[in-house]
Amino acid sequence: LPKWGAAYLSGNRDAAASQLALIAEIGAALAEVTGDTMILDTTAAIARGREPGLTEAAEGLDAFGQGVKLYNLSKIAEARPLLATAERLLRKAGNPFRGWAEFYGAVCDHYSNPDRAFHTFSQLRRQLDEERHPVLAGRTVWLLGTLTNNHGRPEEALRHYQAAFALLDSSVGPQLASFVHVLLAEAYTALGEVERAWEERVAAFADLSRAGEPRRLHAALNEAASALLYQGYAGPALSVADELQVVAQVRGTPTALAEASLKRGWALDLLGRHEEALAELQAAEGHAAGLASGLRDRITGPLALAKASALTGRDPARSAEVVTGALAADLDNGYLFQLTRLLTARARAYRALGDDARAESDLRLAIEHHERIRVGVRSEQLRLSAFERAQEAFDEMIRLQVDHHRSPERAFEYAERSRSRVLLDLIQSGPAGTAEASNAPLSLPQALPAQEILDRLPAGMNLIEYAVLPDRLLVWIVGRGSLDLVEIEASAKDLEKSIDSLRNAIGRRATLHEIRSAAALLYETLILPLESKLRPGMPLVFVPDRLLVRVPFAALVDPRDGHYLVENRAVSVAPSATLYLAALDRSRALAGPGRRTVLAVGDPSFSRQRYPHLPRLAGADAEAAEIAALYPGSQLLRGDLATRDAFLAGARDHRLVHFAGHALLHPVPHLSRLLFAPVDGSDGGVLYANDLAYERLEHIEMVVLSACRTVDGGQRESLTGLAAAFLAAGPPVVVSSLWDVEDRPTRELMRSFHAAFRQGNDPATALRSAQISLLTASDSRLHSPSSWAGFEVIGGVVPQNPD
Repeated sequence: LPKWGAAYLSGNRDAAASQLALIAEIGAALAEVTGDTMILDTTAAIARGREPGLTEAAEGLDAFGQGVKLYNLSKIAEARPLLATAERLLRKAGNPFRGWAEFYGAVCDHYSNPDRAFHTFSQLRRQLDEERHPVLAGRTVWLLGTLTNNHGRPEEALRHYQAAFALLDSSVGPQLASFVHVLLAEAYTALGEVERAWEERVAAFADLSRAGEPRRLHAALNEAASALLYQGYAGPALSVADELQVVAQVRGTPTALAEASLKRGWALDLLGRHEEALAELQAAEGHAAGLASGLRDRITGPLALAKASALTGRDPARSAEVVTGALAADLDNGYLFQLTRLLTARARAYRALGDDARAESDLRLAIEHHERIRVGVRSEQLRLSAFERAQEAFDEMIRLQVDHHRSPERAFEYAERSRSRVLLDLIQSGPAGTAEASNAPLSLPQALPAQEILDRLPAGMNLIEYAVLPDRLLVWIVGRGSLDLVEIEASAKDLEKSIDSLRNAIGRRATLHEIRSAAALLYETLILPLESKLRPGMPLVFVPDRLLVRVPFAALVDPRDGHYLVENRAVSVAPSATLYLAALDRSRALAGPGRRTVLAVGDPSFSRQRYPHLPRLAGADAEAAEIAALYPGSQLLRGDLATRDAFLAGARDHRLVHFAGHALLHPVPHLSRLLFAPVDGSDGGVLYANDLAYERLEHIEMVVLSACRTVDGGQRESLTGLAAAFLAAGPPVVVSSLWDVEDRPTRELMRSFHAAFRQGNDPATALRSAQISLLTASDSRLHSPSSWAGFEVIGGVVPQNPD
């Protein structure tokens, strides 16, 4: 098209006619293959045009060609006026190709004036005919997604990217649609859906490696390297960055070379190779120096984060200066995606300089920005796995309150403020769709102040809340009217090794001696330093943090007397102190008179076609029948009758629910599921955690999930898995499993648990009784913690006989 414009303007009508004929043939082929008629519509407008419109169209297309050429050379400032000229002339000529000129002009604005770019893309989308011009429409929606993602609205970006993929995949196909997988990965990463993000990246690599286009392959590798770095996988990130650098050298553009050096430097820094890292980062800075200011500013934030990390230990003043420059550039451009991390990085530098006041100010801003962004995540499904970009800020703030202010109470309040916010949101949001349907702005529920927690905790019990910091473990022992902080010299890496050692020994059914040795080591770290502040024999409620969610507290062994913790105390778990008190209120409200009946589900006939690797569970079927027989008037669902709908309907008629079947925990929390019998092949018989969370089950006082691994965690943001989904749906207590369990010991444990519960014991005391019964059984095969320690009580247990 630009060649036609140049030929027409030079007066060479034969060359212009030849070009136009060729364009028409290309346009016809594109329309047939992709359904996009933009080129055909453009040639038709030229063919029927008259002067002065033809001259205007020729001048516009010629200017468009020059502008795009400069844009591809990263000469944004020079390209922008040419594209503006092209858009004005093509609009005046009545030529539809003006849409592409307007698009590329807005792409240039994206680097220097994102608000204007967003307005242009929004207006262009409204004007476009998506059926005739799906490629331009798809690219326009794509850029709308990029801008909203850059502004810290990943959920809105996700909707734009999904629309863009649909438009491009149905028209031009993988040539463009494959790259949208990378953009979807960015949005899913920002929303915390790590597994889904990697699925999108793999899909992108599969197509892009075949297409072989260096520019988009570079972008996909760059995004993957960033994701690995953010997730802490420095070794794999360096491998991807090496590949990225190869592709960047093929491209040869300053932007590509700067990004590749940035990622290599960042990975090298995480690996402790600081001198190599600084050299690579300086190379990145050199490549970026020749870029237009908008493009240079786009990599300022990531570059500053990597440089600040490398400099904080040796030159914190320079580190703070680097981050301050990046913050100024991002704020000027409205680019808020990195704001939380940049503020946290500068706070670290200020702390290294001894300026705790400025550090605290930055951390407060980082946390407030994070919470403002969370308010904008309106989809309840995505809020189940909302992003945790403020985690480092909370860690630094907790550390500052302890080290500088010497205030255990304020540190505790920040720990509470940081954890289980997604679950708190779900519990307070009501039925599915309520928040989505409302036009009112969302507001986040608040963690309770420390003093209110101290006032409301039941007497005669202790709540133990942990915070895992990289270099140490903080533990608050909270009781009625008292709060103590204990600092333990245990790094997160050492804790992880100890927990893995115990879990691996349990998982492979190691000798009792090996399991007990690993459990004693964890007791020495997690419990022994607290003993002097704990009332003997009183119940303990643990609020674990991150990797501590995987700890079977009941099975920890006191090395002084060889007793398991559960032999001395009733033990339960809560996602946070705030949520413990909320569940406790619900437990008390449900503890009134009335006959307890149970909905017992045993070995549903799940789809063997969908899950061929899963066995049927004869022991679970017998277990459910035994549990139902303990409670007169109960309901038993088994085999083909145990459908998803029958379960949800029956759950509304009983105060207790006992599920003995297959549960599948998924890395993406809302995809964790219970398996039921499908109905006439019309459904898969699956109940997802996300659907379960919005059921109205407030009348149920306890749910028992007698299934494999129904609770998971690993992040402070939320207790995840099916246990969290049931807590969100209303029941205040969930008995759940930490690992894959076996039929026979689980059946014995559950029979003893329900028998003790029916005698009037609270769930934690009943589970303790059942666990001790296996621990002391005549069959020594039941003595191992692998048989009895996998189950824990989560939620608001009312302790018995408080002082």
